[in-house]
Amino acid sequence: MRKVSIITIIDNNNFGTFLQAFALCKKVEQLGAKPELVDYCRPHMSWKYSFKTIFQTIHNPLRIMSRLLTLWQSNKTHQKDRKFIHQYLSSQSCESIEDIKRTVSADVYMTGSDQVWNSIHNGGLDKAFYLDYAPQGAPRVAYAASIGMPQFQEYEKEETKALLEKYKMITLREQSSIELLSDLGLDKSKLHAVLDPTLLLNKEEWKRQITLPRLHKEKYLLVYSVETKEQNNVIESVAEKIAKERNLKIVGVYYGGAYGRMKCCDYNHHYATPDVFLSLMYYAEYVVVSSFHGTAFSVNFNKEFITVMPDRFNSRVLNLLTKINATDRIVKTADCDLNSVKPLDYEHINEILYKEREDSVSLLKQMIDRVD
Repeated sequence: MRKVSIITIIDNNNFGTFLQAFALCKKVEQLGAKPELVDYCRPHMSWKYSFKTIFQTIHNPLRIMSRLLTLWQSNKTHQKDRKFIHQYLSSQSCESIEDIKRTVSADVYMTGSDQVWNSIHNGGLDKAFYLDYAPQGAPRVAYAASIGMPQFQEYEKEETKALLEKYKMITLREQSSIELLSDLGLDKSKLHAVLDPTLLLNKEEWKRQITLPRLHKEKYLLVYSVETKEQNNVIESVAEKIAKERNLKIVGVYYGGAYGRMKCCDYNHHYATPDVFLSLMYYAEYVVVSSFHGTAFSVNFNKEFITVMPDRFNSRVLNLLTKINATDRIVKTADCDLNSVKPLDYEHINEILYKEREDSVSLLKQMIDRVD
């Protein structure tokens, strides 16, 4: 059995972060290989870095105490998130690229999904996500890697190209990422667009992972945001209109505390873990989100939904909704015309997803079995 070492972003409290990592490992396992997740923490996301930053940037004692309490609660939630992953998957905990070099050994080294090649999110060009720790000549591949940025920083283009030229196969989450890598000088014929890992598992496969019962007896609309107050204001306005029209309660789910709470909600789930998110998403009547993975799960679970498009890092949302002919589900302002939004044809959408899923799994299997 081939061992596949997978590195992806898994150090922040975000439902999509953990669920995409879970889904990719699960699919690799279904294909007959042994996945092992590199539980890597980016330097600027470590507890020690956050603790130090609070004391360096804040001088009001009350604000320091408030931020420390938030940091403690966030770290506590992160431990629960990691527990969700570790109960299903094998993993190696590493704090640096040197740690990874010492502890990780595999037949295939894989960069996973999420915005692994977004140097703005990652605090610079993080070579761990470019598999720079893999032994010389070892098979390097990428599944549904995402860049997120509209372009690479000029000063990092040469180094990025050199790192990616060592890969045997590269698959990406967005067509725009293919164009960016082609512009760097990589062979476009070796670059492929694939589905996000969360879409590799179908609705029934995800249903088997839902361990919690239905959390609300009343019919409800679910809201979820990873964006700014401006986008949240749009979500609130849109959610209130739809909930009133359909006689639904509004439920909010957050991986943070009360500071991110939306005023429109009848019920709120703070510091929620991925299992809570899955349950709330699965049983919702309608979904309003500003998140890519919120959109992806809405589609996979065949929900009526609205996506409030963020101002940046939005190519992955646009790519998915273009693929399924659902770009009319994108709104940017609170005064949008919801009357023009037609019911989604999920019979047709599921046919598209089935074909895309088959193609994506085929490429993943090639990376596991045939790359030497």
